[in-house]
Amino acid sequence: MYDDFIKLLESKLGKDLPGDLSHQKMMSYSRPTAAEAFNHKIPPRKSGVLLLLYPKGDEMHTVFIKRPSYKGVHSAQISFPGGRHEPEDSDLEETALREAEEEVGVKRNDVRIIGQLSELYIPPSNFLVYPSVGLIDYEPQFVPQEREVDQIIESSLQTIIREETIEEREIFIKNYNRHITAPTFQVEGHTIWGATAMILAEFKDLIVD
Repeated sequence: MYDDFIKLLESKLGKDLPGDLSHQKMMSYSRPTAAEAFNHKIPPRKSGVLLLLYPKGDEMHTVFIKRPSYKGVHSAQISFPGGRHEPEDSDLEETALREAEEEVGVKRNDVRIIGQLSELYIPPSNFLVYPSVGLIDYEPQFVPQEREVDQIIESSLQTIIREETIEEREIFIKNYNRHITAPTFQVEGHTIWGATAMILAEFKDLIVD
């Protein structure tokens, strides 16, 4: 049912990506590029996230997680499943698959990686994020890891590509104790902004082009 869509997406992921052009649409503040980040005194830490595609009903979906509230820079934010690269991971794809299995219970061996999106630097946490796009051919039964995941959020791709899903919103930055106005995705009653919104913007540009 989705074969043609996946083949086209896989082809697009294998070509030059829009990268910064897409990221800038959802950028809430100026940030260094990935190349510039490696010139910093403290090099960035690498992490992998998984943009998972799967069928649900008559539509293709993806999944996000809401982080728990804590003292860190990403408290209560919406993100893709993922985390830091560990020495035992062979590459960033394996990092994304391992973290997705740990955080939402997706069996890593059932996921087929079809490509990567552009890497993205996150200044507050000094992470360089490598997003992988993966496909699973059935609807997963998600199991949230209580320590890492406050809520699982599922969204159809049809919701994501709608123009009215993108809105300017006021965001409170807890670590800086101030509000900013930022472009956001409004998905299933949740506000997605920052790095996750930038990654999602590149993915959206690929599937609507």
